[in-house]
Amino acid sequence: MDPGNLLTFNTIYFTGVMNNQGLFVADAALLNNRTTRAYVEAIYRANSPKLFFLDFALSMIHMGGIKPLIGTNGTIRAVCGSFVN
Repeated sequence: MDPGNLLTFNTIYFTGVMNNQGLFVADAALLNNRTTRAYVEAIYRANSPKLFFLDFALSMIHMGGIKPLIGTNGTIRAVCGSFVN
């Protein structure tokens, strides 16, 4: 999701976010929350992308452990932009 860097997976995305050049509203929203802004700034300022790649690897492991909801244990939204509470 980095228009200037289509074939490489790296931390340049965070430069775009810090320069208000994200593709999505969600990219800009990262700067509106204290925690996510601090993370974006940390990766943006880092001399090495090691922190990002470590976090990315851990998040992929975590996501791999998420069990899909089956049967009546969840709700499929007809409109993905809607919030179900």
